Amino acid sequence: MEAIYTTIIEKDITQRHQINDKRAFGNIAKFVASNIGSPLSPGNIAKILKQDGQSTHNTTVEKYLEYLVASYVFYKVNRFDLKGKKQLATQEKYYLVDVGLLNVLVGK
Repeated sequence: MEAIYTTIIEKDITQRHQINDKRAFGNIAKFVASNIGSPLSPGNIAKILKQDGQSTHNTTVEKYLEYLVASYVFYKVNRFDLKGKKQLATQEKYYLVDVGLLNVLVGK
């Protein structure tokens, strides 16, 4: 599973999209994996990375999340609310495609 994840990250995402900050990209993937099913927004992830000493803009975080979803590592589930007002909030939930990838990212 580690080899599959490394192949997806190294070849499919970082080379294709020319990602220079691989540490931030990896940390974003690990953070989203450890918060499966929780509402997340790129702004909140950027704030948490800033507290960790990494200055990554929320638009960069949003692009990285799009890359992970486009490469089928994560599925994005949009917010649903019957009243409609909360649907405009940018807090989606992310789920991993395979539980084995969760074990690789979280370190089990």
